[in-house]
Amino acid sequence: MHEGSGDGGSVHAGGLQESLRALGLADAPFDAHSATRRFVSMAPAPASSSETAPASPSGQRLPMLSVVPRPVDAALDSDPDIVLLGVLGKGGMGTVHRAWQQSLERDVAVKIARPDGGLVAANALMGEAVLMGSLEHPNIVPVHALGVGPDGLPVLVMKRVVGVAWYDLVRDAAHPYWSRLETFSDDRLVAHLEVLVQVCNAVHFAHRHGVLHRDIKPENVMIGEYGEVYLCDWGIALRTGPDGCARTQGAAVAGTPGYLAPEMIGDGADSMDARSDVYLLGATLHCVVTGVPRHSGATLSLVVVAALRSEPYVYGDDVPTELATICNRATRANPSERYPTVLAFRQAVTDYLRHRASTALGATAAARLAEALGPLAAAETPDDRRRLHTLLTECRFGFAQALREWPDNPDARAGMGVCLERMFEVNLRNESEDAARTTLAEIGGDRPDLAAKLDALGTRLEARRAAQDRLRQLERDQDLAVGAGSRTAFFSVVLVFGAVLAAVPHLQPGGPGQLTHDDLILYEGIVVAVLTAMIVLARRRLLQNSIGHRVVGAFVAIAVASLVNRVFAAQLETPVHAVLVNDMLLTAVSSAVGAMMVHRAMLGWVVLSLAGAAAGVALPEYVSDLQGGLMVVILVLAMRLRGGSGADTEAATEL
Repeated sequence: MHEGSGDGGSVHAGGLQESLRALGLADAPFDAHSATRRFVSMAPAPASSSETAPASPSGQRLPMLSVVPRPVDAALDSDPDIVLLGVLGKGGMGTVHRAWQQSLERDVAVKIARPDGGLVAANALMGEAVLMGSLEHPNIVPVHALGVGPDGLPVLVMKRVVGVAWYDLVRDAAHPYWSRLETFSDDRLVAHLEVLVQVCNAVHFAHRHGVLHRDIKPENVMIGEYGEVYLCDWGIALRTGPDGCARTQGAAVAGTPGYLAPEMIGDGADSMDARSDVYLLGATLHCVVTGVPRHSGATLSLVVVAALRSEPYVYGDDVPTELATICNRATRANPSERYPTVLAFRQAVTDYLRHRASTALGATAAARLAEALGPLAAAETPDDRRRLHTLLTECRFGFAQALREWPDNPDARAGMGVCLERMFEVNLRNESEDAARTTLAEIGGDRPDLAAKLDALGTRLEARRAAQDRLRQLERDQDLAVGAGSRTAFFSVVLVFGAVLAAVPHLQPGGPGQLTHDDLILYEGIVVAVLTAMIVLARRRLLQNSIGHRVVGAFVAIAVASLVNRVFAAQLETPVHAVLVNDMLLTAVSSAVGAMMVHRAMLGWVVLSLAGAAAGVALPEYVSDLQGGLMVVILVLAMRLRGGSGADTEAATEL
């Protein structure tokens, strides 16, 4: 653990390079330790002074403090209040001691001006004490008292901070002290940023009271054992004038080389304002995310040149883009390009903390998207396509969640754009026109290239739909199931009517044997007339498709052929039984044509008709009954003609 520390060495500037060279520092090797040491160029002390004891900046003489270097020494003080217990740190202007304040029974830190520093060191210590005493803030170490000790040197009594320098935690993410910081996040970066926010609070408070710190860095921030954060070491702080600028009053270079803002060097030192501390906060953030100071170089001169240039830093992929942007904006060489106030800088850091969940969600989605854009992108197999679709859906959801947390997340927006374009391509490949159109609408903007691809898909699908419609119409035309109920009713009526006509000859005197040509023509004419009337009245139900036309047409053809046969037979005076045999032969021929044009089940009608004709030849006296029975059986079979298997339908289609 570390306690408070003192000042660093000094560098006189007046012509920067000449001053550094005169002190032998211009070409001195510059390591990490040098980068964190403070260099101060102070105005020289007066050659002589009439003062015999230090006085406060207001001119008031300081009160005497009872301070002894060891436990009670009666020779020095019979009742000392402050007992020095050991040295905590030494600097160019003073030494910091651990001490015990007996009156209040508490540990304190005591800073005493160095005896060899003269009035310069004494005045510097008193200035620091008065300035710190005027800044009462939770993140600034409280000042308890200011006075002079028995040796006449200024003594500053302040709160003793038991803790660790922030820089130690920056350098070592596994520092044992981390385990004691229960109030901090388990995420080391978040914990560091929470510390930085509290440092910003202290700096903003100081600015409100007209004070610039000028030496903000992780080494000057103490973290207490309970997570308290203190911005320490106000030794080179300056008060600002009405214009907000600080005057160096002879100090040309003051600060830590690894963190210096350009205007803190040389002639620009009289133009420092709140933006100079903003620069130091940005340089501190740089150290937090990289582990090294903002400026580096082989020699002090090169480091100072790097500070003067303050060129944008190229951060690695391990530094979040938003933090890298904050660092570079805060450390611009031109103060007008930085954050205008500490509050603006703090807001940028807190915005990042608020955006961190969004950034994490976006990073996870981006990792999944990389997989979707990799070898899986080809998606050759159905399993690959399903997996690709799942991946893209996950990516889209992840980016949407990230944008819900932070609508302006640039990485998530870019990732969502790539993801939607990939989904659009997949939808095109899957020929999902509606999904592709919806995705294109989500992509937004003027994308004629994608719109052209969607239009081409629409044209292909429209042509395919038209072909499918034609195929479905063709299939419907060949489907016996269409209108089957109406045809059954039709054949049922014909069956009943045919049965009645078949019975009529049996009711005549002499029976069927007395049938004449006129009777045959009359009966068949009635059948044709009834068929025609039924078709006309029920044509919409009977003739719903092509095969319906052919089935009904087959029966009409048989009836008409039979009527024509009977008319010609009457003219030729063909025997009645021969006419009926010819009717059955005509039925066989018509059924054979129907088997080829309508349905192969009609081949059974051919067999029955031929068998009936053969029986009629053998038994001419029963030919009328055979012919009537044949028609009854055919009508019954016709009623059962409701469409066969797919093979039957395909056969009919081919025919």
